[in-house]
Amino acid sequence: MLLKVGDNISTDEISPAVGGGRCRSDRNIPKLADFSFTQIDDSYPEPGAAGREDRSLIGGGENYGQGSSP
Repeated sequence: MLLKVGDNISTDEISPAVGGGRCRSDRNIPKLADFSFTQIDDSYPEPGAAGREDRSLIGGGENYGQGSSP
């Protein structure tokens, strides 16, 4: 498993608007990945971090990917 997160993980925690905004408009997917999940695990985007290069699953709890608005 690449990353395991708990319940109620919002889309802003998965892909924060701060930092990655310009990358979204450029559709720069590799650069967007540098910001993904950093609010949950700041080492997530590091290449080869914790032997992650051969893992591809992200486990989410209840309400994974919920919108940030109440």
